[in-house]
Amino acid sequence: YSAATPVTQTFNINAITPTAPTLVTAEPGAYRIVATWTAPSDLGGSTLTNYIISYAQQSDFADEMQFTSTNLSESIGGLLKQHKYRIRVAAVTSAHLTSDWSNVLEATPFGSPAAATNVVPVQTGTGIVQISWQATTDDGGTPITGYTVRAYDSLGNLSDKSCSIMT
Repeated sequence: YSAATPVTQTFNINAITPTAPTLVTAEPGAYRIVATWTAPSDLGGSTLTNYIISYAQQSDFADEMQFTSTNLSESIGGLLKQHKYRIRVAAVTSAHLTSDWSNVLEATPFGSPAAATNVVPVQTGTGIVQISWQATTDDGGTPITGYTVRAYDSLGNLSDKSCSIMT
């Protein structure tokens, strides 16, 4: 018997584009939106490198901003209050393949309300001041539930005579 002839064969294994992640929530906050998504169901034979988080105000994403993350949830900060944003996510694998974009979710962050106007203090007795004001029409995107009135002395120092008023 003679020894079998060695056989050498080379295979190229091509990675497959991963499936898209699923964007689950886009929760608005103060000048931010917290987006949460699930991982792709199939990474195409590769390992996950990171996610691309994309957000925009325009529905066609023409004004898109992006950043990357390895997390399944990210806070997108520095947003304008009371402006609608659209968010989507894509996965990138170690084979340098990027998934299609996830579904798109929309959210509108809130912010600080505008200050009350026409503030009028009237001294009604020794150490007693009655204050009236015009409530703002800009609630920052969430209902105003109260006001804080701060008193200052004649030198501009904050007094311990401040109070909160619930509406």
